[in-house]
Amino acid sequence: MNRGEVSNEIKIKNLKKRIKELEDFIEKNGKLRFYGDGYYKVVAKTPYSKNYFSMVAYGESRVDYSIDSWVSAPKWLYDSGHHLMCFNIIHEAKMFAISNGGYLFKCEIEERVNLPHFCSSEKLCEGIIERVPLINYQKGTIAVKRLKLIGEEINYRLP
Repeated sequence: MNRGEVSNEIKIKNLKKRIKELEDFIEKNGKLRFYGDGYYKVVAKTPYSKNYFSMVAYGESRVDYSIDSWVSAPKWLYDSGHHLMCFNIIHEAKMFAISNGGYLFKCEIEERVNLPHFCSSEKLCEGIIERVPLINYQKGTIAVKRLKLIGEEINYRLP
């Protein structure tokens, strides 16, 4: 084998290595874009307010959120095993935010727990836990004992 052939083999080997690195990079970032790298909370906000509140929980089940503050469900819900909800799949959180006009934040969580049975949000606002059969949570929904919004709102809207 002459010097030129050896040089070409080395170039080919280096190119294959670089292609593998790029493929790994694309796969990793594609997963991050879809799954994200953490937990996400969709909240509502009134105009000109600094604080946020639950998207679908209101009345007796309402939870108020502010950036960098830990919160948990109201005591009556917490004691009954119903905790805060958030997402662990960013794509699902974005879709929920878009369809409900919510604000999307990254969040930190404490103690992930089992999801309770799906309940009527109308009854929860009255302080009543009423199970709704045959309805499930949106994909990527998880329950946690405490969470806090971190950072700034994630801009998921189209320009």
